[in-house]
Amino acid sequence: MNDSIPVTVTRSSLTIRECPPELADALVYVRQNVSFDQGNFRTTPERVSYAHYEAQTRTCRTYPNALHLVEAAARRLNLALEIKDQRLRPPLDLSRVNQAEYPPDCYQALEVVAQARSSGIVVRPAGVGTTLLVCGLVRMLPRHFKVLVTTDEITAAQQIHAALAEALSEEKIGIHMPRRSERGRIMVTHLDALKDFVQGDLAYGGYALREFDAWICDEVHRLPVPGRIPFLNQFRPTYCWGLTATPVRADNSHELNSVVFGPALLAKSADGTLEIQAGSGKKGIVPLRVFVFPLLTPRPLAGGLSLYELTRAAYLKNPALGATLKGINSNLPEAAKVLVCADTVRLGIILRRQLPQYTFIHRRQHPEYRQDILQRLRAGEIRRVLCADLWSEGLDVPDLDYVIDCSAKPLPRPIIPHAGRASRHAEGQRHGLYLMLLCLGSQHLFNLGVSKLQNMNGLGWEVSYMFPREVVDNLPFEQAPLLPELGVFPAG
Repeated sequence: MNDSIPVTVTRSSLTIRECPPELADALVYVRQNVSFDQGNFRTTPERVSYAHYEAQTRTCRTYPNALHLVEAAARRLNLALEIKDQRLRPPLDLSRVNQAEYPPDCYQALEVVAQARSSGIVVRPAGVGTTLLVCGLVRMLPRHFKVLVTTDEITAAQQIHAALAEALSEEKIGIHMPRRSERGRIMVTHLDALKDFVQGDLAYGGYALREFDAWICDEVHRLPVPGRIPFLNQFRPTYCWGLTATPVRADNSHELNSVVFGPALLAKSADGTLEIQAGSGKKGIVPLRVFVFPLLTPRPLAGGLSLYELTRAAYLKNPALGATLKGINSNLPEAAKVLVCADTVRLGIILRRQLPQYTFIHRRQHPEYRQDILQRLRAGEIRRVLCADLWSEGLDVPDLDYVIDCSAKPLPRPIIPHAGRASRHAEGQRHGLYLMLLCLGSQHLFNLGVSKLQNMNGLGWEVSYMFPREVVDNLPFEQAPLLPELGVFPAG
């Protein structure tokens, strides 16, 4: 096809006239549906279209911020586009942000957003607080803009509201959550309250989603939840930014964020580190030394159990887990900074009984308390911390000596970068050590551990096993022969 394909972009939609079927078909991402078959972890790819195609009129419609995906698909198909972008975006005023009040990484992020002058995903640099970025983004917007700020937790919404009220003391900041609803030009809420901005007194009073000029979505990686997706087509913002420290989801549903918000506005290097960190003299993901400890179970776990039942038997109800951690901890130097990470609050409570000298933090606590504990760990005032269900927040604790991963989830991509980032050191200092547990009592949990090791191998990390080669040779698991390729066994 030699003729250009007309594409019209407005604030509410992107329309492709005379759209070839192959272009509409290319505007699809593959989501991984997770299922369990007789105790085995399986993923089934599912094609998900974010564009509506009318074959009779050859018209395709999608989200306006998906323009970069339309252009990429057209390049792959060697199609020419004639783009008419009718969106009016007033400039962002970076001069309203006092540089002295922001850490260098945070101010650089705001500079990148201001220069891009577009919507997009803001991958939060390590060490940068959400509230500072939100305050900076709101300050740069035109003063007449109606702004909606969303986050995943009610406590986080309260924290952001307090920070905005202090940063913009000249006006009242609105907030909407259970038992508290105050209106203002700038509204703060949590994602599960979006329904109140679609119908009811709040929406009919001028606070419908389509009425907001800007949308700042903190914890945007938590947005692709079935109950929240139907609200996305209600938004008509001039600017919308998604903030996250975890830009990739294991089920690939992060592609939806790219459709709704646009591309990532901060460049990432080939190994996944944030280039913006180089300006502060810090490294992103550094090569780590990994030590793999065996996690035994009193008896082999039945293959027909679900992942929940396997995790419960191998972690929650397994006395070997606590004994292994106590043994590891007893051999750690007293002056070492150690971070033990668990999947769930319940597992964290159990491990806290085994490790009473560790300070316990989890997602149900107030964010200010959690940040205070992590700050004390950074400063060396405390040296042992146990955290539960906090990986998605992008932990940033430099100069850690040990990260101990008690995770059963098959999510090495979100977990490993955070551990690497937490364990980064300035050039010339020795790197931290990453300790993980490999379950030998269940083929399914063993396979999840192998997946983590494969990702570590791809990052170039040095893996050593804390058990002899003979143990692997006797395992009746199909993936057991992969271990020698992914790490080194002790000599002799």
